[in-house]
Amino acid sequence: MTGATSTNTLGFIVWTVLLTVGGWVVTIAVNRWELKETWPEVMRRSYKPILAEAAFVVALVLCLWFVFVGRTIYADHQDLVKRVGDLQEYAKNKQNFDDQLRDAQSETKYWRNAYQALSRGDIHPDRNLNSEETNQLYEELRRVSNDPRNKDYIKWELGSVQDREATALGYQLLQVFNEAHWKIKPISKLGKEFNQNSIPIGITIWADDPGRGNMMVSTLKAAGLKDTYANPYPIPQGFKGAIIWVGYKQWP
Repeated sequence: MTGATSTNTLGFIVWTVLLTVGGWVVTIAVNRWELKETWPEVMRRSYKPILAEAAFVVALVLCLWFVFVGRTIYADHQDLVKRVGDLQEYAKNKQNFDDQLRDAQSETKYWRNAYQALSRGDIHPDRNLNSEETNQLYEELRRVSNDPRNKDYIKWELGSVQDREATALGYQLLQVFNEAHWKIKPISKLGKEFNQNSIPIGITIWADDPGRGNMMVSTLKAAGLKDTYANPYPIPQGFKGAIIWVGYKQWP
């Protein structure tokens, strides 16, 4: 009942039909009363006005229907345009959202590891890049990898000693290098040609090109990894390539 008496489509149709039928009844009744004719004669005399009225009502309904359809299409179009605009805005800011998520995850991991280190009584805190240091390292690595001339320059090997903290730092570095589109080959140990008599502390850079090694030292130190050294011993004869080797954070 509510729908039939409202201003929606059902209500409009019900009232239109009722008024039309009511008009027909009134027309026939008036002709019958005024002309004193029989019902067949009244019906014959009234059919033309009834048809004219019906045609007018149909035309009116069609006009209003087109108006309603046009308004509906326009409203749907405006809603679609708004949704497309929202999606375009999200796509434009997606990189910012991803960076913020990575920063939050890095900060959480940093403080969790720091708490665990203090609980174990470690003298030196775990080496864990926070979000600012991670972003700085990523931006510098990305700057280098964006230059097509550095396609061989960005090929490195990366590994660590068998230590929980060193392995975690090595994995974090591997993630940042991969995100910056460097070609990193993970390794589990150094070759026999390297001097392994001493315990590796900090991060050691082995590179056949001294300039390449010094560049990586500067990059990692700028990211907060101060204990980073390049070629602390003479490189093995015939060695070609570049290795990042993550040692212990302190004497075990």
